[in-house]
Amino acid sequence: EWNDRYRDSVRRFWKGEPGSLPDFARRLHGSSDIFEHSARRPSASINYVCSHDGFTMADLVSYAQRHNELNGEANQDGHQGNHSENFGVEGPTDDPTINALRWRQQKNLLATLLLSQGTPMISGGDEFGRTLMGNNNAYCQDNELNWYDWKGIKESGALQQQFVTHLINIRKSIPVFEHDDYIHDGDNTCNYAIQWFNTAGKIMQPNHWGDHQSRTIGYMLSWQGTAAGFNEHSLMVFHAGRDAASFVLPQITNVAEWEILFDTALANGIPEPENNKVSERLRLFSCSTVMLRAIHAETSISSDITSGSGNE
Repeated sequence: EWNDRYRDSVRRFWKGEPGSLPDFARRLHGSSDIFEHSARRPSASINYVCSHDGFTMADLVSYAQRHNELNGEANQDGHQGNHSENFGVEGPTDDPTINALRWRQQKNLLATLLLSQGTPMISGGDEFGRTLMGNNNAYCQDNELNWYDWKGIKESGALQQQFVTHLINIRKSIPVFEHDDYIHDGDNTCNYAIQWFNTAGKIMQPNHWGDHQSRTIGYMLSWQGTAAGFNEHSLMVFHAGRDAASFVLPQITNVAEWEILFDTALANGIPEPENNKVSERLRLFSCSTVMLRAIHAETSISSDITSGSGNE
């Protein structure tokens, strides 16, 4: 089932709307509040941010308003509540700062989409930044506006294609995404775990969830690794704030440091091997997402969360 709640929640969070964090986390978790009560699994949720109907992803971060004048209905057609933004200029701009932020925001949306529980759906063309010039109801445009220009993909679009390929490979490598049951805290029968962290590296508490100005969340997936006695941990940090921020990494026994798997602040999102390790604290660009993998100390024999329980 197409999950329009997912679409709107993810858009609202990345736009920076107050109070959007708790619902954003529910969508990352597979929308159990929508599907689980009827015994449906996470895969029942078709997660999407954009589709054939509405803004493309590039236009979602480039236009605050729809621009459907060419459709001949005095710009009255098409959905009006898009939760879109333009970062200071409506439509195309030569400002390199705005363009860099728009590409970063697209990568944030794609990373969220491909690393949420559920079934991801990418609208064709969003992987390379296709635009309809702000038209969010282009069904009637059988012309160059609506056609795919495969030969006209820009360098930034090609870098985004590389990033999407990287995200798909990451998703395939993490067994949690193949587990088609909802994962809840305290379920001792499950070999997988999801935990939520604040910027101080502590388990989220009710007062943290109730902070309507919170723009940053850490989302950690854990599972039994191939090495005896080890748990594997992947941490995604989503930061929708308009300023740079820092995030204290969770303290996990026998984890020496973290490997950065991607950082949306980079041009193609993929760090260089010689510059992809971090410990203790993560520095975040404004509007960015970073994913990390825990690296165990060579002498470690087990791995446990030491930063507290959500029930304390």
